[in-house]
Amino acid sequence: MKLAIVFALFAVCAFGQLVEVGIIDDFFIGQNIQKAQVTLANDLSLGGTPIIATSSFSAASDCNIEFGNTLIGCSRDMEMRVTSGEQGRSFDSEIFSISGDANFRGEWVVANPKTSSSVATLQYDGADETFTLNTNGLNNFDLTFGGTATEFRLSIVSDLETQYTTTVYTSSGTCSAVIQVPRTPAQYNYADTFFDIQFSDFSGGCSFSSVGAVELILPSSDAVDAIVRKISILGVLPSASPTPTPIPSQSNTPTRPPTNSPTPSQTPTPTPSRSTECTVVCNCP
Repeated sequence: MKLAIVFALFAVCAFGQLVEVGIIDDFFIGQNIQKAQVTLANDLSLGGTPIIATSSFSAASDCNIEFGNTLIGCSRDMEMRVTSGEQGRSFDSEIFSISGDANFRGEWVVANPKTSSSVATLQYDGADETFTLNTNGLNNFDLTFGGTATEFRLSIVSDLETQYTTTVYTSSGTCSAVIQVPRTPAQYNYADTFFDIQFSDFSGGCSFSSVGAVELILPSSDAVDAIVRKISILGVLPSASPTPTPIPSQSNTPTRPPTNSPTPSQTPTPTPSRSTECTVVCNCP
């Protein structure tokens, strides 16, 4: 019932506009709990055996992503894979809370030291409690939301120019797309952090209406510190069909002839100002 009400409010605001129709992760679930950290006991050179830390976190209650809920598949797996670095250096991948921000509730923070290389990965493949990929862990989830969704949106902040790779595993194949992220300026607004990837930008053959898993991958070649605050799905909800005006049936009652009474002048009805934003917030457990 709650989802139906939220959808109704959302639809009134959003018909025909590009809007957020779903959330992959807003990092509310597992914040200040989930992390994968590597601290090197010895120097590690490129080509050596990577040092790996993993972490899995599953929600205790329903958290499907339709209109207001926050974690696809109710679970998030995480890996920090270090491929080079100096003894004693630490590499972190962690979910943190955000307080006092009306736009975001949590964030995924990756921190790397100087003179190092690593790959940090988030994996969404259902509640399997392991980083071993289940390519149909999301049970053929319709990421198009009935054909309305068209693209991913990520909110990203980075201290260095970097790139993220989004990989989608579907019943018909695997596809991926790379997001080029410039260094975030010291003074920025929310719009500066948004990066969109249209479904049509993905290479490879896959069906977004039948998704089994999603991965977000961040490589670092030297001290990348980066934050992702939300992974959303955007789309255009179809316009409401106009109700046809009924054609009056012909009446046999004679029409009264018009009188010579003056016609009152019409006072123009002021056009209501259009709302610039319509936001529905659902705080899920």
